Amino acid sequence: MYDTFKLLKKLCGQQSPAGHEENIRETISELVAPMAVSMETDVMGNLLVYMGSGEDCRLLVATHMDENGIIATYCDPQGYFRFSRIGGIPPYTALHQKVVFTNGVTGVIQKDGDKKLTELTFDNLYVDIGASSDKEGLKKLPIGTAGSFVSPLERIGSRKCAGKALDNRSGCAVSILAMQMLAEAGAKLKGKVCFAFTVQEEIGCRGAKILAEQLRPAAALAVDVTIAGDEPNCGKNSVVLGKGPAVKIMDGSIIAHPEIRKMLEDVAEENDIKVQHEIITAGGTDAGAIQPTAGGIKAGGIAIPCRYIHTTNEEVAMSDVEGAATLLTKAIEKMCN
Repeated sequence: MYDTFKLLKKLCGQQSPAGHEENIRETISELVAPMAVSMETDVMGNLLVYMGSGEDCRLLVATHMDENGIIATYCDPQGYFRFSRIGGIPPYTALHQKVVFTNGVTGVIQKDGDKKLTELTFDNLYVDIGASSDKEGLKKLPIGTAGSFVSPLERIGSRKCAGKALDNRSGCAVSILAMQMLAEAGAKLKGKVCFAFTVQEEIGCRGAKILAEQLRPAAALAVDVTIAGDEPNCGKNSVVLGKGPAVKIMDGSIIAHPEIRKMLEDVAEENDIKVQHEIITAGGTDAGAIQPTAGGIKAGGIAIPCRYIHTTNEEVAMSDVEGAATLLTKAIEKMCN
């Protein structure tokens, strides 16, 4: 089996903002190739990895592989770059962070000197790449170049880790671990399962929308992170780190199909897997885009508790990632046999 922390570190180390997923797609392709029956990349850039048999897709497992980032929009005469965000990063989170662009150029985000933190917007932020003029800056960094944040994954205590892009590289790790569990168990799945590593989830679940229409699966599961409720003075939320993955009941984009929810709960009970329940009123996952597609698809999800979502140092418990992988593996065996 892959070492969970090493796997997460490898996945989170890739710089792949939404719409620019080439690096993470290549990394995942290499990791899953030994377990795949077949593999393809669709026109949107989704990576589709198949296991099992049969013509039609019985189960779609969607895990988005993109991350939040920025895109260069203007260079001033002094060589400083203005930018727009890609995804849901708030301005105060971006401030003072190091970024690396897809062409390898690095920079640091700073704010206009006369702006207070309480007044901060993205219009008040800029990236310093070390250029002394617009001519030098544009030679290094063309307008329209995307970038992502730099924050290497590190262990926090004995069984937790923190860094950028755990939303949703931890979900990608769950799918990879589940594929490995199925392969090592010699599972002979009678139904076809598609592990889809999707693009552009952070800017509207765009990859999943197209994918669901293409495949028209009988059922779908999205594997993603969810808001942990164990931070000081946070909103009331029963999901905590280290108590197992959460079965999705509801989020801002979906009420999980009751059959999918019950199936996951039954699988957890049958296999003595500790689970929690996810109920949040904001945010969403690929499941919300998949559910109303192609006349309606039975959709639900498995959620990994995560602290500090949409910052450059998100935190998860590795035991929750491993528990989610076991739950997903057993659910696939039940649904595809």
